[in-house]
Amino acid sequence: MADNKKTKKSKPTGEATAAKYVLGVLKKAHATSPNKAVEISAFKDLPLSTPTISFTIANFIDQGVIHQTEDNRYWFDVAKWQSMEKSVVRGYAMSLWVPLVLGLLAVIAFKLFF
Repeated sequence: MADNKKTKKSKPTGEATAAKYVLGVLKKAHATSPNKAVEISAFKDLPLSTPTISFTIANFIDQGVIHQTEDNRYWFDVAKWQSMEKSVVRGYAMSLWVPLVLGLLAVIAFKLFF
């Protein structure tokens, strides 16, 4: 008999969803250089409010992931995005490994000295 239980996935935050949508538009349009940049109207059909789209694009511009051309078109810097993704993964790894190593050292020190 088939199992009708739905698998429960964690829901992304609003910020993560907005980022996914905005980058998705640029990726789908292959807007990866100034020559392939898209106009702001490319984002009009996203299921997000205009302020959310603006905020997300502005954050990505500040981070160097999205660039704005002189004629107000937008493109996606793939190398910068990949670099940013790696640093986030590295940060998460450090936040997990450092406490684990410190805890292990504490246990060893406790056994040696007590």
